[in-house]
Amino acid sequence: MLKNVMIFLFMMPAVSFGKGFSNSYLEAEIPNSWTCETYKKLWICKDFNQKKVDIITYMRAKLTGAGESFLNYESLLKKPRTTSNQKGSSITSTVKDVKRISINGYTWVKALHSNSELENYYTYYLFTTKNNISIAINISLHKSVFKKNQKLVQNFINSLKVKNISIVPKSKANLAGDSSSTATSFLGLNKDEIFTFSIKKILTGLMILASVVFIVYAVKK
Repeated sequence: MLKNVMIFLFMMPAVSFGKGFSNSYLEAEIPNSWTCETYKKLWICKDFNQKKVDIITYMRAKLTGAGESFLNYESLLKKPRTTSNQKGSSITSTVKDVKRISINGYTWVKALHSNSELENYYTYYLFTTKNNISIAINISLHKSVFKKNQKLVQNFINSLKVKNISIVPKSKANLAGDSSSTATSFLGLNKDEIFTFSIKKILTGLMILASVVFIVYAVKK
């Protein structure tokens, strides 16, 4: 019996956490396979080596606009969100859960929708405020990996730490969006920008590969 238990423990996958992430407003622990990069003031975290994106996280911050509050975001997230799929057809999300939670001393609104940002994906929404800064995080998981990655998602969420910052209006260029952007647009994703970002990553990789091949060929010649 003891031998079987030891074999089972040996075969269990290792916890994939252990890498710190930090930007101007947030700290977190992310999986070792993730890389976080900025694109148009949006932080994108995922495994860039994957051909198919199973999990992708977006983080953004902006100056808090007039009337923005936890109650406002709760109200928004309790309603189904309508977007379009890659074919241009309209899809409406299913609201799974909306509640307030405490993470390392800060209150966050946490929600879960299906088919809200990407078709066949579940998306977690997280929102909080610090001084005059609003912070929003989206974590989208393909439905095929949703259940088996719950611990990974929870570890990431539990590690979130908000930095003690405030931004004067003239510095808002350092954040994603501005105080005039609506709560609805702040929570959602710009899929055209994300698609462009992914294409740029692929092209950059191909250019690097072509350069390496050229250098190797030149050396051999």
